[in-house]
Amino acid sequence: MDQLSRGVLLAATMEDSFAVAPGQPIRLQVLGVQPIVSKDPSASRRVKITVSDGVYKGTALLATQLARLVDDNQLTDGAIVDVSELVGNCKLQQTSTGAAVASNKR
Repeated sequence: MDQLSRGVLLAATMEDSFAVAPGQPIRLQVLGVQPIVSKDPSASRRVKITVSDGVYKGTALLATQLARLVDDNQLTDGAIVDVSELVGNCKLQQTSTGAAVASNKR
């Protein structure tokens, strides 16, 4: 079973700039994937994802160049992802500590 980077989302929100160590990506589980419908048909496709580090969960906007991962079904609910960059801020909610972690790494 893949190990999540437990508690890292809280640490990331406590700093103005959170650097991910080279070669040591943050491992998170995707809890939800939601395309954002824009009223502007010329707007770039946006996707909101909910992720968990096993202790906390937060939502984020996926970088527009990564939206194709959703289209190709490479980024789905339950997927384990390695994150190399966190930008911006987020709101967190604590999850139950006994939550099951899917082992379908994407």
